[in-house]
Amino acid sequence: QRGRETEIKRRLADCGYGNFVDIELKNGDSLGQKIEDWLWTAGAVRPSWNSRIRQIVYCCQVFVARVARYSRRRLLGDESPGGK
Repeated sequence: QRGRETEIKRRLADCGYGNFVDIELKNGDSLGQKIEDWLWTAGAVRPSWNSRIRQIVYCCQVFVARVARYSRRRLLGDESPGGK
């Protein structure tokens, strides 16, 4: 199939189809990552409001936990990352 790629692109252009995606130009190591990147770019992947809210809550919880951990280390004078 890879050998026919140039021919297919030429045939698409001859028929007036110039707006197609060359998956090889997308970011990602595997074909699945390239397809996922293309779907995000095309707007086909839209997280639900519930998913967005859960993501925001999670990020806020992580931020608060990191601030608390940093503050505790500063107050106790413990500079080592392991806390020991």
